[in-house]
Amino acid sequence: MTLRMPDQSVFDLLRSDEPLVVIEAPAGCGKTYQGAEYAHDIAPTLGNGRMLILTHTNAACDVFGERTRGVSRNAVEIRTIDALICQIAAAYNKVLDLPPDPTVWAYT
Repeated sequence: MTLRMPDQSVFDLLRSDEPLVVIEAPAGCGKTYQGAEYAHDIAPTLGNGRMLILTHTNAACDVFGERTRGVSRNAVEIRTIDALICQIAAAYNKVLDLPPDPTVWAYT
């Protein structure tokens, strides 16, 4: 059984004082729409802070990019989870005994 969380509930949770909000839902439930709207609302209030949007696919990154057009790229960064992991691995490549560009290693 799939339960759909009402849009207003998601809107309220994203803007709540909760330290962590995770929205899990099947495709087509509006996660990307809500996330992009949140980015538009919150980015101007971040000052020097930044928002990281993580997705599973490059296609989702593209959709977020389109939907957050006009939001400062200094305020919002959109990446796949894999890209973030590779960036972290690159920073620690010597300690982890990985090549300088772990993306080559990861994708082979």
